[in-house]
Amino acid sequence: MSEAENPAGEVDPDHLHYLRDIYTTATQDFDKAILTLSSAAIGISLAFLDKIAPDPVRTRWLVLVAWLMLTLSLLSTVVSFLTSQNAIRSDYVNYGAGKPVKGGNRWTPSLNYAAAALLVGGVLSLILFAYLNLDTNGGP
Repeated sequence: MSEAENPAGEVDPDHLHYLRDIYTTATQDFDKAILTLSSAAIGISLAFLDKIAPDPVRTRWLVLVAWLMLTLSLLSTVVSFLTSQNAIRSDYVNYGAGKPVKGGNRWTPSLNYAAAALLVGGVLSLILFAYLNLDTNGGP
């Protein structure tokens, strides 16, 4: 049996603290990754548009969809910071007043899932845009 197993149902405060710490770290790493990848994808697409496909008449909509999705991914992550802070503040106030705490909210996880899905959709749109605009045969 590993240390994490708890057959007697007893609460180990040290293990609880450890789980909270790794959850916090994982959440922070996820948020940083979404922000970094979305921002980088927008930057790469701007460079690609400028240098390789300066006038993509038929596929311009793809890059616009990609930018919209990547921007919404960034916004979802930033809004999730606010909803998370609000939930923490609410729990802090309730705990201090001796009231029950909720331990989070439904908005923050939903916004995080949305940010990840929008990032994937934006990157896929950029890949399709790049594929359709790369001239591999030397002709139009």
